[in-house]
Amino acid sequence: MPDNHPLHNSVAQVAEGVRTGQVSAVSVIERTLERIDRLDTIGPDGTPDTAIRSIVHRDDDAAVARAARIDAAVAAGDAGEVAALGPLAGVPTTVKDLFAVAGQPHARASLAFDDTPATTTDLPVAAALAAGLVQVGRAAAPELGMTTSCESDRFGVTRNPWDPTRSPGGSSGGSAASVAAGLVPVAIASDGGGSIRVPAAFCGVVGLKPTRGLVPSRTQGWAGGASAGAITRTVADAALVHDHLTRRDPHGWNPRPITPASAATPSPTPSRAPPRSSASAS
Repeated sequence: MPDNHPLHNSVAQVAEGVRTGQVSAVSVIERTLERIDRLDTIGPDGTPDTAIRSIVHRDDDAAVARAARIDAAVAAGDAGEVAALGPLAGVPTTVKDLFAVAGQPHARASLAFDDTPATTTDLPVAAALAAGLVQVGRAAAPELGMTTSCESDRFGVTRNPWDPTRSPGGSSGGSAASVAAGLVPVAIASDGGGSIRVPAAFCGVVGLKPTRGLVPSRTQGWAGGASAGAITRTVADAALVHDHLTRRDPHGWNPRPITPASAATPSPTPSRAPPRSSASAS
């Protein structure tokens, strides 16, 4: 791995570095948390007006503990145990505040909800964690994800890392800002009417809204039009994480779209009766 800081590496590079022992998962997560402190919480020039404020909830101890378990498995040299950690083990990520994660507050960026911890984890987040991603925070969003900006009465304003006087867009604004600022190489977000694509454009990163039915969900957001997806810094990383989010929906809200291979299979050409001759037509 060229560099062990998430800012300078792709999802694939960080995962390979951790899996091969070139860098420890704990060091990746600790350096990530330090960067969050410096840029997201305090601000690059030490003033609140430049703090990005893309992350609204953290559990540093849980993130470091998960990373330590990954390092222990790698150090033990048990190939089966390392594989069970997931192919993206040790890669830091943020999760949009609209998602439920067991044991974490689920305010949905709204004053209408308290900090009662969720008891279940939404399916896209469960898939991301099963792939090995290490959550370092919950990413800011507008209240209930209803606007294409990123401010709420509950959490305040999230700023664009490129220019703190501008918006990162929304509703996955905190997700896109956390990736653009180099806090994490990937964020798990959601999109119903542009909520991944708009902030990705505002922040100069890559956002992919998967086709309806590819990523499972416990609910039908936006009448089935919403989908969870990844925000990354490269197209290759977007494709990589997308592959680990897609799976058959156990709730059956949406039929799984036809696969490209089957879509490419031509249908049998229907047989046609021979044209009638002019004599028989008379």
